[in-house]
Amino acid sequence: MEDFSTIETQKIYDISFIQRSENVGVVRQIIEKYGGVILNEHPLVKLRLSYPIKKETQGFLGTIECTLPAESVRTVSSDVKLEHDILRFIVNVQNKIKEAAPRSSEEGGLQQRKKRTTVPPKPKGGFNTILSNEALQEKLEEILQ
Repeated sequence: MEDFSTIETQKIYDISFIQRSENVGVVRQIIEKYGGVILNEHPLVKLRLSYPIKKETQGFLGTIECTLPAESVRTVSSDVKLEHDILRFIVNVQNKIKEAAPRSSEEGGLQQRKKRTTVPPKPKGGFNTILSNEALQEKLEEILQ
């Protein structure tokens, strides 16, 4: 068993994979072989592939969340690549999101966003203006004279 202080300093990785069979022990053994500690393991899900991968039309999708020493990530990746049962895999590093402190203005209070008010565009002169019936009648009489 590893010391918790070394686990906290290691990065957390998500290893997602598609494999032929429902045996999840293959990837788990490779991770533990190189000193990885499995933190969370999602159950396998059977899925139909959009296109054949290595002549397979269906597979089992799984994800394992683990910690690994930085020097063994490449060896784990190469061992998983050589495994016959694994069709595809990807290793992602989990990024921890830090909360940012709220920004403050010179007065010390929080800046508040001003609400934008939309003003409808003013109609331009010419044919786009709306006339009442009386005004329209006067315009027609003026034009016909």
